[in-house]
Amino acid sequence: ATFPKERLLTLTGSATQTERAVQLFIELITKRESSRHRGFLSQWTFETNYNDHFETPRVAYEDVLPLLRCIVRQRRTRPSEGTATNSPEAAMDAALAGKRKRKRKEGVPPREVTGTVPEGSESEAGLESLYVYDPYFCQGGMVDALVELGCARERVINLNRDFYQDVADGSVPSHDVLLTNPPYSADHKQKLLDYLLGEHQHRPGKGM
Repeated sequence: ATFPKERLLTLTGSATQTERAVQLFIELITKRESSRHRGFLSQWTFETNYNDHFETPRVAYEDVLPLLRCIVRQRRTRPSEGTATNSPEAAMDAALAGKRKRKRKEGVPPREVTGTVPEGSESEAGLESLYVYDPYFCQGGMVDALVELGCARERVINLNRDFYQDVADGSVPSHDVLLTNPPYSADHKQKLLDYLLGEHQHRPGKGM
């Protein structure tokens, strides 16, 4: 039998039923593609889907550089009281507060700032001190991207390992920042958020 290359699929029902039907349809296609590419997928040590393996472009890492620089700067100016402030929000607040303080000392009226740290600043040079962890391995391209942007290769952690098994075993690598673009399929994003929230509740000073 021959089949047309394109088909029009019509779904009827409530909004919830239609949404669920679309999800099931996508899952079926994904499973079919996974079976077709079983040899390709065998290079990973964990269960994965074909459509999840697209490397994050370097420009995306350039976009998060201001946050990484703020975390570096916050780590250098951490309060001596031992308050847990090693979160991205606290890092950004510390960077902005420091900038406003310098402006007041110099007699310059404060103005609205975006939270970015200028290129060539002292925190730019400190990127190599950060342990950056990406739990979802594709081809390791994120390591090269972050190294090109100033991070130390030996401190960028992106391994061909089962992240969820590491969580279950309590063997997640120690890190300062978890930086990732999670797989879009299944419930990976929800699992990641559950893990991050759990870590934040147990260790509120951990960077996320």
